[in-house]
Amino acid sequence: MVSLATDWRWEDVLPQWLDRCLWSVVVLAPLAWGGRGDGARAVYALAAIATMLAWLANEWFGRPKGARLSSMLLIPTLAVAWLVLQIVPLPSVVLDAISPGIAVNLPLWNGSEYLQALGVDRWRTLSLHPTSSQVSLAVLLCHAMVLFVALQRIRSRADVAMVLRWIAQASIVMALFGLLQYFTADGRFFWVFEHPFRRSDNYVCGAFINRNHFASFLAMGAAAIAYQIVRVEPAPTSNRQPATRVREYQPLAWSVGLAVVLLAMLMSASRGGVLSAVIGTTVLAAVYWRRKLVGGKQLGLLAVAAVAVGVGLTLYNEDRLTGRLEDLTSGSVDAIDRLGGRRAIWAANVRAVGQFWMTGAGAGTHQDVYPLFMTRSYPTPFTHAENGYLQIATELGLPGLGLLAATLGYVAWRAAAAWRVPPTREHSACLGAVAAILAISLVHSAFDFVWYIPATMTTALLAIVVLRRIAIGDAAKSAPGEARSSKNFEIASVTLAIASYIAMVLGPPALASPAWNRYRAASARLKLAQQSAYEHVENNSSRLDLTSGTQLLADEIDALRTTVEANPHSAAAHLRLSRVYLQWFDARSELRPSRMNLGNYQQAVLANGFQSPEAVDGWLQSAIGDDLRLLHAARRHAAAAVQLSPLEPLGYVCLANLDFLSNRSATDSQPLLTQAARLSPYDGMVLFEIGKHQLVSHQQKSALEYLVRSFQQEGNHQFLVVSMLAGQAPAASFLENFAPDWKTLRSVWQRYLADGNPGDLGLLLAYARQKADEYDPLPHEVPPAYIWMWLGEMYGAVGNIDERIACTERAMQQNASFVSVRKAHGRALFDAERYADAEPHLRWCVARDPSNPGLRQLLQLSAARRHRNHRTLTATPNSPSMVR
Repeated sequence: MVSLATDWRWEDVLPQWLDRCLWSVVVLAPLAWGGRGDGARAVYALAAIATMLAWLANEWFGRPKGARLSSMLLIPTLAVAWLVLQIVPLPSVVLDAISPGIAVNLPLWNGSEYLQALGVDRWRTLSLHPTSSQVSLAVLLCHAMVLFVALQRIRSRADVAMVLRWIAQASIVMALFGLLQYFTADGRFFWVFEHPFRRSDNYVCGAFINRNHFASFLAMGAAAIAYQIVRVEPAPTSNRQPATRVREYQPLAWSVGLAVVLLAMLMSASRGGVLSAVIGTTVLAAVYWRRKLVGGKQLGLLAVAAVAVGVGLTLYNEDRLTGRLEDLTSGSVDAIDRLGGRRAIWAANVRAVGQFWMTGAGAGTHQDVYPLFMTRSYPTPFTHAENGYLQIATELGLPGLGLLAATLGYVAWRAAAAWRVPPTREHSACLGAVAAILAISLVHSAFDFVWYIPATMTTALLAIVVLRRIAIGDAAKSAPGEARSSKNFEIASVTLAIASYIAMVLGPPALASPAWNRYRAASARLKLAQQSAYEHVENNSSRLDLTSGTQLLADEIDALRTTVEANPHSAAAHLRLSRVYLQWFDARSELRPSRMNLGNYQQAVLANGFQSPEAVDGWLQSAIGDDLRLLHAARRHAAAAVQLSPLEPLGYVCLANLDFLSNRSATDSQPLLTQAARLSPYDGMVLFEIGKHQLVSHQQKSALEYLVRSFQQEGNHQFLVVSMLAGQAPAASFLENFAPDWKTLRSVWQRYLADGNPGDLGLLLAYARQKADEYDPLPHEVPPAYIWMWLGEMYGAVGNIDERIACTERAMQQNASFVSVRKAHGRALFDAERYADAEPHLRWCVARDPSNPGLRQLLQLSAARRHRNHRTLTATPNSPSMVR
């Protein structure tokens, strides 16, 4: 009888569980968005905590080896201490002495009576967004736990090989997932999730939202795969054992995996990823060539990988890839950074470092701080500095730079020591792979934020631990400054405290993330609806109406309420809820008998001279009923946003717009607006909101100043300015103050066309003609052919047929291959009754757009009228057919 009993022992099982937990950090955790995002950070934190607990369990119930307390742990310990210091309240004297930039940028917080009424006194922390700094601290603690466990676990060359094998596996799994998702997911991530702003089929990006981080992750993994290919010397061909034959096929299998990884990385079309991979390959090749590791067999395997990549690329749109890589190889900074965004954010961070060099603005505050130092606005916010070195300097100041320098010095020290170790094939193969991984991380972080992505940062941290191990040898050897500790109870107590803190900080955002994602999706749909409204203004004389998306506003409110309930410390959610409440209030103006919006009520309260806030509330209650609750709720959430993050400029604007609820005069809210303008001097929407408030408060000169500044920044707020002011003053005045370009000129034209003043229209046409002559676009801007086509439409609107045809001919000269341009020219000729001239252009358009019924109908109508005119001419008394 076979016994079912098994020899199951804790000493055997717990080490396996420890390895599985550490493996999950390397291979599985990156599949949750690479660790980026509230929910993904929670997944990474769970994996890190589980790994730490598995190590403690192994020490208690398994085979205890004692904790290795290396000098390497001093750097993360000091980093944790510095982040803690950034978020604890400090005396005002100390704060002003070591971080004077806070008082400079937050003048409203220096004893403001308004903020004191909200229960806020002076700012007390070095961090300008403590909630974000707490999240950064929690992620840093997760990194520290992974680093600590890796330091204890990686004790031998076999452990080194195991970790590099995991890194290689992680890259292959991610590459396979990315390719499969790209070809089958229909733009959705994980086949089910539709991201509000990204698609999974534009480029291969795997589980990462950002394809650059995906490419960096794969590039580091490719170095680990190269190690697997070259680490073992090929066995002699004679007398091979079956096990030896199996090992002989392993390099071939790894070379296929390398081909998959390289294919996916290239199909990401990440210029930064390709550049860092080239640097890593150069480092790897230099080490392997110097140590004579690459022979004919390895070159053959790499050739197999190269052929596989070439075959794979035939499935891809090579023009998109070659176009981006040509930008990289052109050597032109303008080609790589076409909009100048990276250079602008780098310059802004340099200016920020100049002001916060001593202590930094606070970990995780970059998105809040950088607008202070920008010299123009960009449509997309910069969540990070696109440079890890600059972001550390901005957020952590001199101490952060010191810790970074210490880390780089430690890596260089260990690398030099590893190079001096008597070389074996295994050692040299490992050294080349680790050096390449770290080179990729260091280089890519110079123009991206890969250190702020847990998946790529974990790989870099493990590479440092591996480098340390191969530099000092196996566990029998001790490193300088290393000691052992058996105080597992103390370590467990610290772990419990850290895990509790991480759960407290990362738990609420993770629970709120589904609702936040619902808000983002609703917001994206609302922006599309508003964009349609903006385009409608460009082609019609009606005023801008943004109140049509009421259901989307209701969806936003529902999602934001849930978000705030789950995560009450989210300044972003509070601010957006405040703004959506105000939009909802204005959207409901059509349901109120007075048809008055927020600005109208603000003007009415300021004009009536009420004696107290209670009197204001009483009058508003009778005027708007339950909608008054929307205003009070908006004010409450705006105050919460400002209290949580004093760098939210629109929070101050919302408070200023609602200041009339306290029966204050227009001048009382001016400090709020000044503070908002100080925080985002080039944010077009912030400047527009301030200008609108000043206009409501009858401060015409100040309003015009802010609205002009707003109009100078690109964005949809420009159409809001046009809708508000164009047509309210003579065209000469509007052109003098706002000087619109072709991004907004058609909207301005439509407003004045509705008024029909010949003098204004003539002035606008002359101005538009001058702008068309001067137009010299950048490569990403509207082609000149469209500008002349639009100018022709403007001439056609006032009945100037000759100038209209002249403009469309000019458009044809610029580019006759655009269907819309050729159609505009054909239509102009048709309207001029030059049907024979119009038909070739209309026929050309129909051939390229045969499904357009309007084009086909226009062509048929042109042909019919040409034949009718021909019959009319041949039927006249003077025609030869009538002379007999």
